[in-house]
Amino acid sequence: MMYLKVAIIYDCDLLDNPRLGFDVPFMARVDIAIEPTDILDFAGLYLNNRPTPEKLKGMVQVNAVSAWDPNTHPPLTPTRLRLWREARAQSAASGYGKDPVGLIEFLNYTENSTTAAFHISSSILDVARRRAPFLCSSAITGKRFEKPMDSATCIEWVL
Repeated sequence: MMYLKVAIIYDCDLLDNPRLGFDVPFMARVDIAIEPTDILDFAGLYLNNRPTPEKLKGMVQVNAVSAWDPNTHPPLTPTRLRLWREARAQSAASGYGKDPVGLIEFLNYTENSTTAAFHISSSILDVARRRAPFLCSSAITGKRFEKPMDSATCIEWVL
């Protein structure tokens, strides 16, 4: 969940706008899909050339993170505003008043969605500020290389 939060920090510009999550709500939209865990089952569904079992093991796949923009998206609903205000107050009452609180909307192919409030701790904000690159290695050559810490790379590391 940490790298998903870091991606949200970048996409919602939390490092550049200190009011977000405190005086002003923010919302991240996370596009997810449910995919088979077995690549052969996935290929069978995709190619439609073999029967698939009635039950498959699945996993959540994070496809994209985008920020809700009050200038281009409809305003937050009263229910979402209430959810954010209550979470903001609960966070402050629990001693986390110096940490931002936002909303996260999980969308599945834009057909179904659910919204929840979430807290971003100062330690995760520090990770986002440092932007330490990811150390990777090729499975084929074993060669090590770095990838920059940005939203797209963070999504790759969401487990």
